[in-house]
Amino acid sequence: MEDAAHYLTMRGYLDPDREEFPAWVLAELAELYHAGACEFCLGPLTGSGLADHFLNRKQEEYERSIPVWACKCGWAFNVLPEPRGEAYFAARADRLLGDLIGYIRLDPPGRRSSTPTPAPAVSARSPTPSPNSSTLSRHCSDSTA
Repeated sequence: MEDAAHYLTMRGYLDPDREEFPAWVLAELAELYHAGACEFCLGPLTGSGLADHFLNRKQEEYERSIPVWACKCGWAFNVLPEPRGEAYFAARADRLLGDLIGYIRLDPPGRRSSTPTPAPAVSARSPTPSPNSSTLSRHCSDSTA
């Protein structure tokens, strides 16, 4: 457990100046360790692998906490705020983020951009794409959403 907690500290999840690891973190790491390796693990869980499982669980908890927004046209989205607008992801049945659908960018005075551009084809788990793309026009007929 301690090796995994040290990996979490190196990755910036835990405070490096703490005197001891939080009990809730150690409890979750112990739970994950006892659950064993998943189908994607190449061998027994190491400290690094256990830290990866912990961070993946936290990412899934975050994604499931994002509310689903439904457009008048019937499409359902998860909307994430971006520095200059909003990113729209397809809502999935398991409540994790689906594929990136597109962006709505705010012009400098705060108005929504009216120039539709298709979103890049990226997975929700890949690095944030360039914010040059906007709107959902290829999926949603209600562009005022």
